[in-house]
Amino acid sequence: MIRRQIIEPSMISYCDKYVQVRLPKNSLLLRKVINYANKHFSQNIKLSSSVLILDDGETYKKEYLLQWCIHASAPSLETKALDSIIKEALDRAHLPLHIKITSEDDLLEQVRIKASVIGINRVLLKMEKENFVAKRYIKLFFQKYCLSDKGNEIYLNAVGQEFWDKIINLISFKIIHNVMLVFEFNDFMSKEKFESASAQSFLTREERELRRSYSLLDSNIGDDFGVVKSRYLKLVRTYHPDMVYGKNKEIVDAYITRFIAIKEAYEVVKNSCKVAS
Repeated sequence: MIRRQIIEPSMISYCDKYVQVRLPKNSLLLRKVINYANKHFSQNIKLSSSVLILDDGETYKKEYLLQWCIHASAPSLETKALDSIIKEALDRAHLPLHIKITSEDDLLEQVRIKASVIGINRVLLKMEKENFVAKRYIKLFFQKYCLSDKGNEIYLNAVGQEFWDKIINLISFKIIHNVMLVFEFNDFMSKEKFESASAQSFLTREERELRRSYSLLDSNIGDDFGVVKSRYLKLVRTYHPDMVYGKNKEIVDAYITRFIAIKEAYEVVKNSCKVAS
């Protein structure tokens, strides 16, 4: 049975018989991988949609190829997370490699995550299906607030203003590598209830809006404006609707919503910095 782990924008899967690396058709990385395989491996089987590398005695070459794929396709991962992924891949480098060629439509995977309040000061995030990338991102994102996880469920300690700042940053959706996380907050994340939850900090409406805007820009109050602007430019490139031209309407609408929210948040932060100066 294959256990899938998704790495942007390639996908690496493991099973007892081989390691599968999924790469998009016509991509530069795929061309480089095929050229490397042709040059350095003698036992290759080429099919219309895949290349199978069988050389059991060339483990170090396969190790190099796997590290190359992971580094090339996961430039934004933190060092600790990247090292963990590489180690798991290298532990299986003795197996044959299956280079699966995918269409561009296969690259974006959507995972819905339902958030709900349970008991006092507890929030449950439940994925519609278990997903390694989604779970890893959420656990890193919340860190000290993460109480436990099991399968497709993650339990969070919902105490403190910082927690609600993080929650508000997840409104709409997030693109994490090749996975689109769609968060459904239902009743407890209405604007009125969010402001009620945030009221403990005694912030004014303008201050709450400013904190929310910084959070939408993956930033914190006090960050240098030049840094915030750099993050903003990266976000508008990531969520520009042109990035999903031709995709289904739900994905396009999600990108448009996020794109508008990011631009509005940037204007709030920029105007605040002008006033402060």
